[in-house]
Amino acid sequence: MNKIGPLVAVAAVLLLAGCSAPAAQTSATHSTHHAAASSKAETEPDPSPSTPEPAPVPVESALVQQIKAQFPGYPLVVDVSSIDYRPQNGFNASGTAKVVALVPGLYMAYNPAVTDLDFYVDNATVSGDCTMMKAIFSHSGGECWDGVQPGSEEPH
Repeated sequence: MNKIGPLVAVAAVLLLAGCSAPAAQTSATHSTHHAAASSKAETEPDPSPSTPEPAPVPVESALVQQIKAQFPGYPLVVDVSSIDYRPQNGFNASGTAKVVALVPGLYMAYNPAVTDLDFYVDNATVSGDCTMMKAIFSHSGGECWDGVQPGSEEPH
């Protein structure tokens, strides 16, 4: 705890008690009530934290955890030109230059305004390998082909 927190607490107690002297200038001339309030405030912990609580760490979904454990390095952003020509054709037709490789051979269009790659895993509409789609993203829609392999920018 920093040194300002206790001083602020003492000053607040003194002001509430009707004493206008700063906490650092508490002397014998103040009433016993003020001295008791001052020493009580100095020994009790400050009820309001002096530092803000850290923001909660986002919890990864079970699917994100599974993918990261089973396929280290995924998800990642890759160039459309680096993936199999079949899903590449669909992304090129829509003007997509980058995709998120969710797992080996499965992709989703990348939006630079949404940089949290876990979002893509949890909200996937995939294009790529049918077997991987059925195994990992059976809940997802999208297009698939047999035998789509990881692209050249993906972990091998």
